[in-house]
Amino acid sequence: MKAKILLIIPILLVVLASGCASNSWVTTQTPNGSDSGNQQNCRYVDEPYTESEPYEVQVPYQDTEYYTAYLDNVVLSATHSEDWNFEVGYFERGNVTIKNTDTEAGWFNVKFMWRTLHRGSNVTVRHYIEPDEAVSFISTFDKSMGEDITFTYTCISDPVTKSRLVTKYRTETRYRDVQKTRQVWKCD
Repeated sequence: MKAKILLIIPILLVVLASGCASNSWVTTQTPNGSDSGNQQNCRYVDEPYTESEPYEVQVPYQDTEYYTAYLDNVVLSATHSEDWNFEVGYFERGNVTIKNTDTEAGWFNVKFMWRTLHRGSNVTVRHYIEPDEAVSFISTFDKSMGEDITFTYTCISDPVTKSRLVTKYRTETRYRDVQKTRQVWKCD
């Protein structure tokens, strides 16, 4: 039995020596911490990469905007006078001269307002006036001789639809390349 023990001891020593020798080189670990069993130099390194990144920008564009307006005009004169003829007798004549100062032609209305002590009348006269044209608007009011009259008027064009170019903005998504870095596991 001694011989068997003497034989087993050298065999165990050989096995232990070979096991120690096999673990004597440097081993590396993988990123999850396990032993890779290789003789390499491994580590985390920063690696550059490009990524598309969205961003928003306000982009201008031209658009037509429609709006309602009144035509520009100027009153060149406004008079009233007493007159007489065989058919009517005494009457009052109102005369308002309007000039269209706008770039568009259109309908203009002059409202004549006649008032006496006991009665009154409103008369609207319409004319179509071209740009830079002047037109007289005339209205009459029957009255008694010597009767006091108040004469007033208002002038306005029919509303017209005009247009103009306006700058508006819309949001647009664009992309740009951005340089970034990430850590990767590298072995030499």
